[in-house]
Amino acid sequence: MRLLGYADALGVKHIVFGHQPGTYTFNDGSIREKGTMFQNFHGLVFLIDMGMSRGVDYSHGGLLRINATSATEVFADGTQKQLWP
Repeated sequence: MRLLGYADALGVKHIVFGHQPGTYTFNDGSIREKGTMFQNFHGLVFLIDMGMSRGVDYSHGGLLRINATSATEVFADGTQKQLWP
């Protein structure tokens, strides 16, 4: 079963995944850089682990806000970055 099939079986529109803080390369060649939030597959998958710990030198924290048509990363200082679309 492909990823979209899993999402359909669960009745969800997005899959949010943590505990993967390092660089990750998807099968389609897109790369999520270490310590960043990332989305792939048109908003289906979000990687959110940014190393949010005192023991991690690049830790800066953030919040993922998803609604029906978009997803935004909100940083600790209040600035925002649109992740999807």
